[in-house]
Amino acid sequence: MIYIGQMVAIGYSLILIILMILFSQISSIPLFLLFAIVFMFINWLLGKWVDSLRHERQQLYWKGKHLLTLNTALQKSKHSLQQLYTSIDIMIFTYDLTSNQLYVSKGVEELFGISKQTLQIHPEKLQEFVHPDDESKFIKTLTQLHLGKSINAKYRILKNDHDIIWIHMKATPIFNSKKMVEKVNGTILDITEEKQLEAKLRKLAYFDELTELPNRLYLQRNLKKVLAKAKRRQYHVTLAFIDLDGFKKVNDKLGHDSGDLLLQEVAKRLSNVIREEDLLARLGGDEFIIVFEDTEEDVIKHIAERILSTVSEPFTLKDQDVSVSPSIGISQYPNDSNDIESLMNAADQAMYYAKRRGKNSFHIYDSSVDYNDQKKLPLMDRLMNTFTR
Repeated sequence: MIYIGQMVAIGYSLILIILMILFSQISSIPLFLLFAIVFMFINWLLGKWVDSLRHERQQLYWKGKHLLTLNTALQKSKHSLQQLYTSIDIMIFTYDLTSNQLYVSKGVEELFGISKQTLQIHPEKLQEFVHPDDESKFIKTLTQLHLGKSINAKYRILKNDHDIIWIHMKATPIFNSKKMVEKVNGTILDITEEKQLEAKLRKLAYFDELTELPNRLYLQRNLKKVLAKAKRRQYHVTLAFIDLDGFKKVNDKLGHDSGDLLLQEVAKRLSNVIREEDLLARLGGDEFIIVFEDTEEDVIKHIAERILSTVSEPFTLKDQDVSVSPSIGISQYPNDSNDIESLMNAADQAMYYAKRRGKNSFHIYDSSVDYNDQKKLPLMDRLMNTFTR
């Protein structure tokens, strides 16, 4: 392909040759033609070079324009990213291990209540915010990062205003050419609301809404662990099954609201009698269970006597004095049973035996006693009736 510069050069050469033929005094035509051919070739090369420069100039022009467009787009993206970086509550960080510099986003001010400049200058201050109970876990995490392992962990932190919040930290190490950890990039997200929702759902699932005591589901799961531990360590577990005498009369006379208030007050009195290590749960209706781990029989009897005297004292409900009394049945693992359901049934049978003996008393399960003639529904049937009413 012949470019404009080459055509101009060839045309210019032809004009010069014609002029030279007309006006020159050259005697040797062949020599003149050789000179003309060389002259035309040189001009053709010059034209090609000019065309090449012109083409390169055009290429540079379009490349420069493209780079300018890319740079403009890059600046816009950088500006948008910077706005996002400074506006989100998530803390984005980069920790440079070689210089001990911590670079953080503006989200740190919302999460920790501290300026990002302060934390960048003193990265060790981050550990000061970790809840004391989670500090060892946090230190272990830092060790894992230094060893080149990614982390995905949750901690509690104490803000400057002493509020406790939960955070979710994800971090990934960046290695240098020597395969040593050079930097750590990561994010920290406030998950307090998520944890609060989890706690609320857990409470609804495992705790009685009326009395706020552990419910039947919690009791069964806890008993499974307790019996397994008792089997390993070779100690006794005792159940005290409590049913309120006279509760139905109060409920029918004063209404369900008063009955609910009575159950709440009974739960409070029972909680004040038992020890910190004992578990009190509400099965449903007016039935409660206490779990004692590795406790001597004399201590169990003493606590049962205190329950009888405490719960039997009058309650004041809506300016009216009402009275109920407890009947308590007691069973023990492994003497009376090795499984949860049989152990609870044994305590239930002992409780009904106490009712037959005049109420406001306790009875310890005895395998030699015939409990089959007691007129009552089985425990699981009563519980189902309680939850379907």
